[in-house]
Amino acid sequence: MTSEREPARDSAYYAEILEHAPWGAIVASTAPDGPCEYINGEFTRITGYGLEHIPTVADWIQRAYPDPEYRQYVLDNWAADVDPANMGRDVVYQVTCAGGEVRDIEFRASEFGADRMIVMLLDVTESRRAAQERGRLDARMHQKQKLESLGVLASGVAHDFNNLLVGILGNADLALMELAPGTAAFAKVTRIKDTARRAADLAGQLHAYAGEEAVTPEALDLRDAVEEIQSLLESSISKKARLRLELDDYTPEVMADARQLRQVLMNLVTNASEALEDGPGTITIWTGACECEAADLDGMLVDDRTEPGLFGVLEVRDTGCGFDSEPEKLFDPFYTTRSQGSGLDLASVLGIVRAHRGAIEVEGAPGEGATFRVLLPSHLPDDSDGDLSVESMSSWIGRGTVLLVDDESMVRDVGRAMLERAGFDVLTAQDGYEAVEIYRDHGDDCCCVVVDLAMPRMNGEETYRELRRLTPDVRVVLSSGYEEDEADSRFAGTGLAAFVRKPYTYAQLIEAVRRALDRP
Repeated sequence: MTSEREPARDSAYYAEILEHAPWGAIVASTAPDGPCEYINGEFTRITGYGLEHIPTVADWIQRAYPDPEYRQYVLDNWAADVDPANMGRDVVYQVTCAGGEVRDIEFRASEFGADRMIVMLLDVTESRRAAQERGRLDARMHQKQKLESLGVLASGVAHDFNNLLVGILGNADLALMELAPGTAAFAKVTRIKDTARRAADLAGQLHAYAGEEAVTPEALDLRDAVEEIQSLLESSISKKARLRLELDDYTPEVMADARQLRQVLMNLVTNASEALEDGPGTITIWTGACECEAADLDGMLVDDRTEPGLFGVLEVRDTGCGFDSEPEKLFDPFYTTRSQGSGLDLASVLGIVRAHRGAIEVEGAPGEGATFRVLLPSHLPDDSDGDLSVESMSSWIGRGTVLLVDDESMVRDVGRAMLERAGFDVLTAQDGYEAVEIYRDHGDDCCCVVVDLAMPRMNGEETYRELRRLTPDVRVVLSSGYEEDEADSRFAGTGLAAFVRKPYTYAQLIEAVRRALDRP
């Protein structure tokens, strides 16, 4: 049995195959000034060019790469690309098509006789853009996860730090009550208390970075906020620097915490001054407004709760050294290019802006200065708080028994001393389980319970639920270094009597207990 051989195929047959190939194909000279011999339909579909447009390789180079610098880049690589030793590898160039659109085209060349080659083309524009977008999203997700992890670390450090400061501030307050004003001892203890308050501000920056700084917003005019501390800002910058204000008449009122807004402004201006590196320069503060859609917020550092809309804008720009790192890195806690300082200035700015559901945009380059743009929503929920002194509460006398629950022995000791100084009898518990057992035995005698929110085994929220099972109208003061809004959201509608933020002073603790006892 015999088989017939396949008939010989002529060149037209193979040309037909190329014409129906899913890739663009061109047969051309390997010389940059040689002829183009063949172009298939897919090549024309991708690029828009037919053989009538590019009869020579030089015509292709002229049309496909109109930018002189990029054209020279292609020519510089030409010899290597057409070298038989390199043929078969994939190279990508940005091709300007006949319609003017720039596409990413992948080329693969193969030898096709003497001084000729066949080049296959594939349009990879969409896949490369998709890969770049995936890379951008992955980078943002990685940065977000890193910042969240560091936020957890900062929050934990601040929590422990606050417990220590409760002991320092509390004992300082108690000592001041027993010392005569004007004495050397009184002055020294006052300095201890002042130093502890500065340490509490540092802990507050840690909480701010973690997005847990308590926000007590009020209606604020950004222009007024800048003008109120203008003299302070001028005294905080380099003597060679000039502060310039550009306050737009149309700057919408925002709901913001005034103290935290001042901290944002001070930190940004101080950072700008340090960017001048003790040289002359200008720091400009601009306020205004902008309307942002979701796409506008996409390239900014934002909180997950930030929504499009009208924003009040606070912008600080300088003529300093600029920066060569990714903008997100500037907000990493403890990252600093300075020989001194905590590196928390910008990190706390980010935390405060997040807590206000705002956004931050950064622009700059090495040697070209930097611009930090803070956007705050024009509307936020309202809240209020007050400031207390030892003197304001020293004459108030409490009656009854208070159960103090905290896992830190130092906090229990100083808290007991404060409450006893105010006239209360005090029971203490080191965790929620012990607190519930004590309350079962002495609940009828307890007029109030002060409970720490973050405790091992049974936290403050779980403890509160157990106490309410025993006595539905139990008066509980929640104590925490975290944001008061968190307590409001967790305990909304449950009858929580009061909240006191760590590290607290004598007056703040006693005032919280007084509010709880006055509650109907």
